[in-house]
Amino acid sequence: FKTELAREEARKAAEEFLLEVREEGKVWTEIAKTRGLSPETGDFFSRSDPIPQIGNVPGLREAAFTLGEDGRYPEKVFEDSDGAYVIRWEGYEGIDLEELKEQKDNYRDSLFQVRHRTLISDWVANLRSKAEIEIVTPVNN
Repeated sequence: FKTELAREEARKAAEEFLLEVREEGKVWTEIAKTRGLSPETGDFFSRSDPIPQIGNVPGLREAAFTLGEDGRYPEKVFEDSDGAYVIRWEGYEGIDLEELKEQKDNYRDSLFQVRHRTLISDWVANLRSKAEIEIVTPVNN
C-alpha cells in the first residue's frame, strides 16, 4: 500500500514539474533545484536501444523520438515500477556515415537472407495449398 501511495505521489510531482516547464515556461534546472532533484542527461540512443539510465518504459521511446527543437517536452509523464519520469529533448545525433559504409555489406546480406527465406516459405505454402496430400497409414501384417 505504501509503495502504491509513493508511486502516486511521484506521478503527481512529475506532472506538476512537467506542467511548470511546458506551460509556464520555467527553467528545467531551476525547478529541479527548488524541488531537491538532480536531473540526469543520458547518452544518445537509437530507436532499438534501451534508454540509458531508464530502460524500457512503456511509451517513452516513441515519445522521445517525436520531440525536437520546436517541442522539447512530451505531453505526459511516463511511469514504471521504479517511478515517474519527465523527459526533455536535448539534441539529435545523426547516422555515422563511415560506420554505415562499413556495415553496408552486412545489412545487404541480412536483407537478402530474410527476403530469400520469405520467398521460399511463400513458395512452399503455395505448393501445399495446391497439392492433394493423402496420408496413408501402413498396414502391418
